[in-house]
Amino acid sequence: MDPSPKRPSSLHFAVPVDVPRVRQETHDPLGAVALPILANVTTTGSTPLAPERVQRREPFVFAYSWEQEGESFVFKQVLTDKEIKELNLKQYPFLQMNFSDIKHLVNNQGFAPTVFLKKLGILIDTGAQTLRFPTKNVLEEKLKELSIVQVSEILAFKEFLELMLTNDIIFSDPPHLIHDVCFHIIPLLVRLSKYPDGYKPYKEMIFSTFSELSKEFEYAKENFRNFIAPVNLCLLKRKPITEEEWKLFESLLQFGMGACLDILSADGGPFLQGKELKEHLFTIQSRVLRDEMWLEAWQKESPLNEKDTETMRDILSDKVQNRPTDILKAIYARPFFRELERIKVLLTEQFDMARKNPEAFLTSLDKRLDPPVEKEHLSCLPKLLQTIESSLLNRFLDFLPSTLIVAHGWLDHEDLGSSVAHELYRTFVDSLNELDYDLFLNVVVAMLKKPL
Repeated sequence: MDPSPKRPSSLHFAVPVDVPRVRQETHDPLGAVALPILANVTTTGSTPLAPERVQRREPFVFAYSWEQEGESFVFKQVLTDKEIKELNLKQYPFLQMNFSDIKHLVNNQGFAPTVFLKKLGILIDTGAQTLRFPTKNVLEEKLKELSIVQVSEILAFKEFLELMLTNDIIFSDPPHLIHDVCFHIIPLLVRLSKYPDGYKPYKEMIFSTFSELSKEFEYAKENFRNFIAPVNLCLLKRKPITEEEWKLFESLLQFGMGACLDILSADGGPFLQGKELKEHLFTIQSRVLRDEMWLEAWQKESPLNEKDTETMRDILSDKVQNRPTDILKAIYARPFFRELERIKVLLTEQFDMARKNPEAFLTSLDKRLDPPVEKEHLSCLPKLLQTIESSLLNRFLDFLPSTLIVAHGWLDHEDLGSSVAHELYRTFVDSLNELDYDLFLNVVVAMLKKPL
C-alpha cells in the first residue's frame, strides 16, 4: 500500500450493523480512554530537555505476547501492571494498557457500542485474560467506508500526523498493534457507533485546519518578517517573537500537531464541530507545549544542542508571558490577519471611490445600508468617512485587541466585519460621540460589501 498522504475522496461512515443511536454525552477534552493511564503517570521533576535524560533508539519493550488465530490476533498480557506503568513512563507516549483497562474499554462502553465491537470481532476472554482483535483485511471488509493504512513500526510524529490526517485508522503490525487498538482504533469505533453523522465534517475540518497550519509554516520560512509582523503588532506588542525564537520552536509546534491528533484519537466524546473544534485543537496543542512528558518525547525525536536547550528551557519556564502559547497563536492567527488585510484593501478601495465622486458614492452607500439612513443623519456620513479614512488606514492593526482574535477562534472569519466595526467605534468614540453606534456599524458593514 502506498503510504503517501492523499486526501480521502470520502470520509462518510455508515455503521455496518444495526446500532441504536445514543444520546450524545458530555465531551471529555482529555479523552476518557487515556485517563486511566495518564492519571497514574508521575514526573521526575527534572527538566524534560536535559540532554542526559535523552536516550534514543532504545528497543521497544512490549507488555503483550500475541499470536494469529485464523482471521484474528490474540493478545495476552505478559508483564505485571506495575511493570506496565513503569514502562509507560519510559516509552511515553507509546502507552500500553493493562488487561483490566482493556477489558473496561471493550465491555463497559454501553450496550450498543459493546455489541458493535463484538460484531466486528473485538472480544475479551476474561478466563484466558486475552484480547481478540480482527486482522486488517477483516476490519476493512466490515468497515468498507473507512480508510485503513498498515505500518510496520512506530511512526515518527510527522509521519503519524500525515497518515492520521489522510486515513481513518493506522493499523500497525503486531505487537505494536496493541497500542493502536487501545488508544486509537477502539475509541474511534465506539464514537462512530454513537455519533456516526458527526464524523465526516469533524475529519474534514481537522484536515483543512492542519493543512492551513502547514502552509503557514512554509510561508514563515519564505518571509518571516511579513509572517510575524501583524502578530507582533496586534498580539505580542510587549514582547515580540524573534526569528531565532520562532525557528527554535518550529519543530516543537509541528510535533504538537501530531500529538494533538494522538490525544484526539483517544477521545471518547462526540465529534466536535465548527469553531468549537478549532478552539479545541488549539487548546490541546497548548497543553502539549506545557506538558513535561510530551516535551521529553519531542526532545527524543529532535534533540537540541546545549545552547538551544538552555534557550528553550527559558522560554518554557516563562509562566508570566506564556510564550509557548503565544508562539502557537502566531501560526493560528495568520489566516485571521489575511482576512483583516482583505478588509483593509476593500475599505481603501471604497475611500478611493468616495474621493473621486463623493455624491455618487454616498448615494451608492445609502442603497447598501440596512436599514437606510434617516435623512437627518445623512449629513453625518461625510464626517464619518473622513474620520475613518484619516485614522484607520495608518494604524489598522493597532486598535485590534487580542480578545478579538480569541473571540474568532483565530480561524473563524464569519461576521468579522461587524467585529472590526465594533472595535473601530470603541477606538473613535471620543471623536464620534455624536454618532449613533448603530449608524456607525451600519456604514462600516455596508462599505465591506461588494461595491454596486
